[in-house]
Parts: sequence; C-alpha cells; structure tokens
Amino acid sequence: MEIHESAGKSQPGWRPWLAWACWAGLLIIWTIGLLRPEPVQAANRYFSPWAAFFLAKGLHLGIYFFLAAIPWFLHSGHKAAGLLITFLAVHAWATEYLQQWIRFRTGSLTDAGIDWAGILLGYLAGQWFFARSRRAKA
Repeated sequence: MEIHESAGKSQPGWRPWLAWACWAGLLIIWTIGLLRPEPVQAANRYFSPWAAFFLAKGLHLGIYFFLAAIPWFLHSGHKAAGLLITFLAVHAWATEYLQQWIRFRTGSLTDAGIDWAGILLGYLAGQWFFARSRRAKA
C-alpha cells in the first residue's frame, strides 16, 4: 500500500481518493438539489418564509464555503485549488442560470453572489490553513 506524508502524519494512499470521492459526491448531491423543485417545496412546507429564505441562503454560502475549503485540507496546493475555485464559480453561475427553467426555482444573481462569497471565504480559510500547516512543518 502506498503511503503519503500529509501534515506530518502517514496516510494510506487510498484516503485522499476517498476524500475526493466524498467531495465529488457532495457536489453531485448539491447540484441535484439546486436543479430540482422538491427542496423549495419542502422548505415552503416546513418553514416560515423568512426561515426558508435564511436557510436557503445559508446553505448556498455554507456548501460553497466547504467545497472551496476542503481541497486545501487535502493539501492539493495553489494550482489545483485555483482550478477548483474557477470550476466552482462556473458551477454556481450555471446552476443559477439553469434554475430559470425549473418549477418553483428562480435563477438569481443574488444567489450567485452568495455562492461566490462562500467560495471566496472557503478559499481564504483553506489557504490560511494550508499556510499555517506549512509553517508548522518548518
């Protein structure tokens, strides 16, 4: 079994692949949720309008934060993180664009902006962690 050095600890070679598979799974589930009407219907059924609004916006910010930060924790480096951030920014715009043709959904530049804020905050948090872990190694 292949061993990788990460943050001073030995890890079997399959763990990074498993982590990336989980990241991709989250992205797929999030994409499906953004492009289906059922989440909006459920939110409207179980929450007040203001609670549904804040829940939706919080999910937009939080999920994209997590998707942007996790690659740094996997020690993917600047180049991979930059490509991923670009991909996430396009994903955020594309899902908002496609929502205009889905019942109960409305494509929103505000939501795209919230998504991009989550991406930026996740990128910065991940970069801070990455830089801090490199300083700790030195």
